[in-house]
Amino acid sequence: MDAPGVTVLPVTAAEMPGRRERPGKVAILRAAVEVMGEAGYEGASIRDMASRAGVSVAALYYHFPSKRDLLRQFLEE
Repeated sequence: MDAPGVTVLPVTAAEMPGRRERPGKVAILRAAVEVMGEAGYEGASIRDMASRAGVSVAALYYHFPSKRDLLRQFLEE
């Protein structure tokens, strides 16, 4: 319940002090494409892609089950 004369504005996670926005699927895909562009598909590792995106390997696999799925997603866009 709001107090009279007080307006409550919505706040995003990025605007909250001490909180940082987590890289999403787009950032992971962008980083993966950069790594594949530098090392080639066969030379690119999931670990390098995750590191470049600033996420854990588990987080990358949450969004993309395989390196092939990463490439497929990029080619479909």
